[in-house]
Amino acid sequence: MQNKIASSFLIFLLYFVPVYTAFPAAPGEKTNYPETGEWKLTGPVRSINQSRLHEEIYGAADMYLKYGCEELQIIEYEYKQKFPVSVQVFRFKTSIGAFGLYSRERPRNGDYSHTGVQAFFDDWLFAFFTDRYYVKINTMILLGTDQSIEKLASDLAGFLSENHNWPEILDVFPDEGKIANSEQYIPFDFMGNDFFCPAFTADYILFNEKFTLFILQGINPGDCEQTLDQYLSKIKSAAGTMEGEIVTVTDPYFKDISLLWTGNNILGIRGLSLKTQHAG
Repeated sequence: MQNKIASSFLIFLLYFVPVYTAFPAAPGEKTNYPETGEWKLTGPVRSINQSRLHEEIYGAADMYLKYGCEELQIIEYEYKQKFPVSVQVFRFKTSIGAFGLYSRERPRNGDYSHTGVQAFFDDWLFAFFTDRYYVKINTMILLGTDQSIEKLASDLAGFLSENHNWPEILDVFPDEGKIANSEQYIPFDFMGNDFFCPAFTADYILFNEKFTLFILQGINPGDCEQTLDQYLSKIKSAAGTMEGEIVTVTDPYFKDISLLWTGNNILGIRGLSLKTQHAG
């Protein structure tokens, strides 16, 4: 029996997913950070390269490096000559990497603003991403009552880049049923498989079920075919791999999964039951 709902989602992605094979890095780096309003710089910019990142952010360094972090700059500000604020500017090789790390760390439910592309904040942290930059402002000021932090963040976002756009590929995911702020970029070990291509994902609630749509992006069609072959072998599935055909399998950890290989991409649905997939 044809998986009608799964087919609908995967065919939608098939026709609207852009073709990406690489994410070019933009040249240049920022050093002459601005002073704005009552925010004054209190010292020189400190630059930490990849080899020294572990000294600054300890256990988190490996994760940042896997997303392509190239440099951390630390800028010290003071507000009204009495509130010290430390700003961490992480520069990534690509804007996709910056989004990926931001999407990994942002809360699913929280306070957000449109600073840069998007920002989240609480009483001790204001964090945003824009272009290749993921910025964290650590502060003693209570953010809920002081708008000056957001003004500093907005000025920093404008200084770092004029490109305040979400990754274009996120537009591919349909809006109906999508859980807000669930989109992610996962460049390694997707679903616990180190041979999987980098993945873009978004979570959904539809048909009284929660599930995930994902797009795996290979370097070339052969890369995708090899990835599928390895995965099917790992889960001991007898299903074949043929471009343009939907394959439905049962994963021992993630249950029902439907996959569609097309060109450099593998489109998938994870967690939508076979009963629902066959409905319609």
